[in-house]
Amino acid sequence: MNTQIHNFTSQVVKIGFSRQIIIPKRLYDEFRLRPGNYLEVQRSGARIILQPKQLVNWELEADLAESREDARMGRVYGPFSTAKKLVASLNKEGKKLKKKDRESLL
Repeated sequence: MNTQIHNFTSQVVKIGFSRQIIIPKRLYDEFRLRPGNYLEVQRSGARIILQPKQLVNWELEADLAESREDARMGRVYGPFSTAKKLVASLNKEGKKLKKKDRESLL
């Protein structure tokens, strides 16, 4: 049974024996939910609000995976004994990249 409340579509679902509910497929797909995802449960007056929660920053995880792959492939610099040596290395590599960019325009 679907009903319209404010600008939200609501649907009646049944609570199972172990307090489980089934999220309607349309909402499941719309919010890109997957098994194992977390939902925050809040009470607002006489309403129960379920809100998707991301406990893992997947963008950060992807960046870390890329960093690990760079290290595995030897695409790393350092270690540096001082911050000054680190900055000098960054400036040197930056100049190389600028030179490559200029050459690719020719």
